[in-house]
Amino acid sequence: MITAWLGATGVAAAFRIGRWLLLVAAVCAPFWLAWRAGYNTRSAEIQEAQTRDTATQTAWLVDQHERNAQLAGDYVLRRAATRTRYLQVFRSIPDVTSEFRPAPGAPLQPIPGCVFTG
Repeated sequence: MITAWLGATGVAAAFRIGRWLLLVAAVCAPFWLAWRAGYNTRSAEIQEAQTRDTATQTAWLVDQHERNAQLAGDYVLRRAATRTRYLQVFRSIPDVTSEFRPAPGAPLQPIPGCVFTG
């Protein structure tokens, strides 16, 4: 059937081409298999590195979250302390604007009225 389709010389040529193809495949197959094995190994290494990086990033994010929570708590405490100090100063304003002490240790005296001269 093949001889009818290709003819006698075509069959011989087809077998020669087939032998060359078989030879090329036999020479290239080990290289391709080695490349494929290296590719699979490298893919596994990349996958492992990505997993390790993900774990590292997750740990870093947890650390950052804890640090930010600590900073937020510190901020709230400082803000409360600042508010307390502000209220103390604000409440002392009438005291320092209505009385004065002429010398350290002297009793408080009322502030004299303001006189403008021209």
